[in-house]
Amino acid sequence: MTRLGKLKEDCLREINEAWDFAMRKYGVDLRSTPVYFSNALSVCAGKCYCETRDNARICSKIQLSTEILINEGPNFVARTPTHEAAHAIAWVVYGDRGHGAMW
Repeated sequence: MTRLGKLKEDCLREINEAWDFAMRKYGVDLRSTPVYFSNALSVCAGKCYCETRDNARICSKIQLSTEILINEGPNFVARTPTHEAAHAIAWVVYGDRGHGAMW
């Protein structure tokens, strides 16, 4: 496996651990949320897309920057996937997109 492949795998493992936490703590299943690695993201490390569909708060996708992942390696893995997953959990559970007073 390539270095990039290993880093991506590690990111997905971190997000899956966050989804397991959300299920245990809040009864919220976010496992179907797609996670993409984007070559277009170069300024921000990741993005969580939160929205409301049919009166339900959902996370429609998470994007992670391939460029920043390559440059930061394990430091990226340690911070970014969990941070973006936290945005999804905060939105679905509390209706808060994050970085506000609750954070």
